[in-house]
Amino acid sequence: MAEIEAAPPKSESERLYAAWRCAAARWELALYDPSNLGEDLEDEAETRHLDETHGAFVAYMLHPACDLMELSRKLRVFHQEDGRGLTDAPRILEALAKDAGALAFEDACRDARMKANAA
Repeated sequence: MAEIEAAPPKSESERLYAAWRCAAARWELALYDPSNLGEDLEDEAETRHLDETHGAFVAYMLHPACDLMELSRKLRVFHQEDGRGLTDAPRILEALAKDAGALAFEDACRDARMKANAA
């Protein structure tokens, strides 16, 4: 299989998103490996993949969003992955609400500065 070169992440949040996607892909590859096809993963391997993917997902979700596009992606991922069912869901939702509040505050401050400079 050919190596794929990817651009380096632009932010820590993007790096964490990529780490979660890679962990999920490794789990998926393990499930569909030809030597395993049609069989469940051994409990130890399943637990290792689950822990790695879950840990990466939570790390990504708890890291502050740097802008509205990042917050939008985090909300979309949370919804697509049905994050409501996670034991960490309350902590994640609190972090997402904090992100929204911080970004709204930044936007309000920027608007106030623009109005002050225009006056």
